[in-house]
Amino acid sequence: MCILVNNFRAAFESVPQGPRLSSQGNPLGAALRAQGAALYPANSLFGARMANARQAGAYYLGQALDGSPTPEQAEWNFRFVGNYSYNEGVLKGFNIGTAYRWTDKSAIGYPNLLDPDVPVIIPDVTKPYWNDSQDYTDIWFGYRRKILNDRVNWRVQLNIRNIFADSDPVIVQTQPDGSPSRMAIPVPRQYVLSNTFSF
Repeated sequence: MCILVNNFRAAFESVPQGPRLSSQGNPLGAALRAQGAALYPANSLFGARMANARQAGAYYLGQALDGSPTPEQAEWNFRFVGNYSYNEGVLKGFNIGTAYRWTDKSAIGYPNLLDPDVPVIIPDVTKPYWNDSQDYTDIWFGYRRKILNDRVNWRVQLNIRNIFADSDPVIVQTQPDGSPSRMAIPVPRQYVLSNTFSF
């Protein structure tokens, strides 16, 4: 992202400068115009974009995150799948299985930091707010046999996904002070019954 913006900057600064009209009224935009005027003249095409809180904020966040893990993406995860089929005895044709999925914590927000080099307020990516690790357990029960004079293989299976589902909302993004800014409904428990015929 930073390379792309820097390429835009080079192209913008090659255009002759002149008076520009702007109506930026938010605090971050005002701070960018006042504090960053020496680095990014407001009457230049690039400077006008850096005076926009949303565009400049995204630019500085991209710079700060350069070389660090992607926000909201866990560094570690684990998957396990097991299945057992009965081939003889009273339970012949039945199978039972389970799956376990675990995802490590991930960054969901950052406190604010005054960058002395710009200077503007940017996210402090060295002190992220973390969410909780998440885990899900699935189980299934199945049965198979031949039908129609052994011409068709029939299989029926009941899957219960996320059997230990929790109904509490999940925080997926925070404000700079650590309070929740965006919540999500957790993955619910699901029941899936399937029938398969093969011949």
